[in-house]
Amino acid sequence: MFCMLKKNKLKILIIFGLFLGFVFSAKAFFSNDEVIRGDENGRKKITVNDDGMIFDVYTQEKIVKDFLAEQKMEIGTDDQIVPNVESVLFSNSKVSIARSKKVVVSDENKKSEYATIFSDMDKFFSENGIKLAEFDIVNPPTSSPVFDGMKIEITRVDVEQEIENESIKFKTVTEKDEDMGWREEKIMQKGENGVKKVEYEVVYHNGKEISRKIKNTEIVQEPVEEIVKKGTFVKIGKVHTGLASWYAQPARLKSIFPSLTGYYAANPWLPKGSYVKVISKDNGQSIIVRINDVGPFGPGRIIDLDKSAFSAIASLGAGVVDVKMEEILN
Repeated sequence: MFCMLKKNKLKILIIFGLFLGFVFSAKAFFSNDEVIRGDENGRKKITVNDDGMIFDVYTQEKIVKDFLAEQKMEIGTDDQIVPNVESVLFSNSKVSIARSKKVVVSDENKKSEYATIFSDMDKFFSENGIKLAEFDIVNPPTSSPVFDGMKIEITRVDVEQEIENESIKFKTVTEKDEDMGWREEKIMQKGENGVKKVEYEVVYHNGKEISRKIKNTEIVQEPVEEIVKKGTFVKIGKVHTGLASWYAQPARLKSIFPSLTGYYAANPWLPKGSYVKVISKDNGQSIIVRINDVGPFGPGRIIDLDKSAFSAIASLGAGVVDVKMEEILN
C-alpha cells in the first residue's frame, strides 16, 4: 500500500514538471514571436540614431533596407549603417547611421578637404593623421561637434627660445677746456659699444613672429665712455649795442651756412658765415649765432634773430630786446 502511494506521488511530480516546462516553453515561444513579428498589429518599435539625432519609429517592415525606404531615409555612399541593410529587424532593434560629412581644414594656410563619419573632432583628427602640438590653436575649438560643410582653421604655434648679442651704445662725456677755442673739440678717449646677451621667448603663428619677450639679459662686455674735450675760449672783436628782433627764417638759408650752435640770425653789415655772441641786457642770457642773412633795417636794430635763437634769451612776446652783440674772431 505504501509503495503504491509513493509511485503515484512520483507520477504526479513528473506530470507537474512536464506542465511547468510546457508553460515556460510556450511563454518563450510567444515572447520570441512578439520580438520577431511585433505586437498584435505586427508593428515593431525601432530606435534610430541618425548621426546623433535619436528617435523611435514603429514599422511592419522586416528588414533594414525596407524600413529605410518606408521612412524615406537615404543612405549616402560614404555613410555607415549598423546593422547592415540586409539585416532582419526585431522589436526594439536599434539602427545607427553615421553620416559622412565634408570638412575643410586650413592648416598653416594650406587647405585640405576631408570626408568623415565622426562627429567628435579629436576622432576626426586621429582618423586623418592630423596632430596638434601643445600650443596650437584650433578654431572652432576641438570641443565643437563636426558637421557637414564645417571649416576648421589650425594655427600652428611655436614657442622658441632665441639668444641674440646686442650692442650697448656708449655714452659721451664732454669736458670743457678754457684754453681751447670754442670751435675746437678733441677726443681724449674713444668710446666703444658694449655687448649684452639677450634671451628672448619668441612666439610664432604659422611661422610668423607675433610676440617677443625678454626672459633674461646678461652683459658680456661693458661699454667704454667716450671723453671729448670741448673748448670754451671765445676771442671777442668789436662790440655793438642795440635792439634785437626775431623772424621765422626759411630753412633753405640754414642749409647754406650750417651753424655749430644751431642758432641763426641776420645782420645789416657783417659778412654771411660769421659768428656773433648775443647777450640780453635784461637777464644776461647769451647765445652764439651764425649770420646767414641780411637785415634788419629798422631804427636802432642791430640783429634779427631766428625764432629759436630769440626764444633762447627772451620771450617771443617781447618782440624786441636790448642786447649786446660781440663779434667773434676765432
